[in-house]
Amino acid sequence: EHKLVLVGLDNAGKTTILYQLLLGEAVHTRPTIGSNVEEVVWRNLRFVMWDLGGQQSLRSAWNTYYTNS
Repeated sequence: EHKLVLVGLDNAGKTTILYQLLLGEAVHTRPTIGSNVEEVVWRNLRFVMWDLGGQQSLRSAWNTYYTNS
């Protein structure tokens, strides 16, 4: 199992990337408040992926995820 954190500015496409990998298709998304967590299997590798909201008010919480990924 591999752990991956997706961080970046708001509206950068983090959630779109997560669900493209998970579902294999583009989905309509809304701004992430908090996080989305999904397990993605790609080429026989298993990833637990955290998609963290990119709003300025949420960025201070990003570092709490780094030590666990």
